[in-house]
Amino acid sequence: MTYLIVLGLVVLAGIAALWWVARLVFSPREIYRKGRTSFGDVMCCRHCDAVVTKDNIQEHGANCPKRPPNQSERPG
Repeated sequence: MTYLIVLGLVVLAGIAALWWVARLVFSPREIYRKGRTSFGDVMCCRHCDAVVTKDNIQEHGANCPKRPPNQSERPG
């Protein structure tokens, strides 16, 4: 019985690790997470430190007025 509990914990830890890596890979690099509130993550632009919502995350990261001119998007 205890081996099933241990196996379940290992599987849950693996799923959590994969979720964390996928979250890092698929989020725009111009955006960082500043913290967490009861409403969700607080995401900010690396260039102007403005708060970015999930609705405009792609547009703001690519169109930030303070973004350096020769910085390219992440390939892929």
